[in-house]
Amino acid sequence: MQSIYTYGILSHNQTQLKYCSLDDTRSEYMTGLEMPAVNFDNVKTEYLNALGYSEEKCKSVDAVLETNTEITGTQVILFEFKNGAIEKENINLKARDSLLLLCDIMGISIEETRNRFTFVLVYNQDEAKLKWQDRKSIGMSQKAGKSCPVFKLDKMEGVYFKKALMVEKGELEGWLKRQ
Repeated sequence: MQSIYTYGILSHNQTQLKYCSLDDTRSEYMTGLEMPAVNFDNVKTEYLNALGYSEEKCKSVDAVLETNTEITGTQVILFEFKNGAIEKENINLKARDSLLLLCDIMGISIEETRNRFTFVLVYNQDEAKLKWQDRKSIGMSQKAGKSCPVFKLDKMEGVYFKKALMVEKGELEGWLKRQ
C-alpha cells in the first residue's frame, strides 16, 4: 500500500494532529501532538463538493494518519476526537463513511482496511458524561487491549478495521508511541 500522503486530496489537506483535535466550542486542543495527519473533515468537504454535494451528505472522522514500521508495515489510523458528551449513533457512521471515502480515494478494498486500518475514539473522561457501567466497561477493554462494546466499536473490529479502540486523551501520546 502506498503512503496516504501520495494521494492529492489527502496530501494537500495535511496538517498536524493537534489542529485536527481542536474543539471549536471550547477553543482547546485535545492533544498537543504535532505529528503529520490529514484533516479528514476538510477531505470529506472537498470530496463531496467535487461531486456537487454539500458536506452534510455524510459524516467524517477528524483525522487520519499513517504509521510505518519494519515490523507492522504501513498502518493507517482514523481518529475521532470527543471533548464532551459522545453521541453513540454518530461514532459508527463517522467511521464507516470515512472508511468508504478512503477506499474510493485510495482505490483499496475493505480487506485492505481490515488488515491495516485502526479506528480510535479519543475522549475526555472528565467531560464524556459516561455512566458508571460504561466507564467500567471502557476501563476493562483498555486493560485487555480489546475494542469497547460501549459504542459498538467491537462490531467494526475484524469487519472494517483491524482494531477499533477508545483512548482517553491523556493516554493518546503513550498509545501512539506503542504503535
